[in-house]
Amino acid sequence: TLYNTVIRADLEVIERTRHSLPSSYMDMGLDTTVNLPSPEIDLKFRNNRNNPIYIRAFFSNKKIYFEIYGEPLPKGQKYEFRSEVYETIPAPSPEIIKDYDGKYVKYEDEQYVHVESRKGYRVRVYKQIFENGSLIKEELFDTHFYSPVKGKIYEGVKKRET
Repeated sequence: TLYNTVIRADLEVIERTRHSLPSSYMDMGLDTTVNLPSPEIDLKFRNNRNNPIYIRAFFSNKKIYFEIYGEPLPKGQKYEFRSEVYETIPAPSPEIIKDYDGKYVKYEDEQYVHVESRKGYRVRVYKQIFENGSLIKEELFDTHFYSPVKGKIYEGVKKRET
């Protein structure tokens, strides 16, 4: 959420790490993650404008919000971002693992999905520049690849007694 506020304010992003899987709450390619203390994954940005900025963060109705106040964008412009999935990579078939230790399941008719197989995606993100509500320019802003994930399913090995 902060990342999307930062790019719409046209601030310089110095460091960011995307999620490895698409996020459920953000368009593909517009996500970033943080993790502290270890491994340290952070979002870092710089105020590259001529004046100070003020960042306001608040929580309301189970949602977090960020607002950045400062020097207006040139010519009253507004920046929006559009994601385009240009390739979908099918999810690979899962690896079937016999659970000889009975860690997840015991019987032949039981399975435990440890990791779900997931599709992969190639995404382009476009920056759209609006003036007076009209789109005046669209340019490629970023690309991202979400790798497909090979799932893991554990199967039991013991026969059930009848």
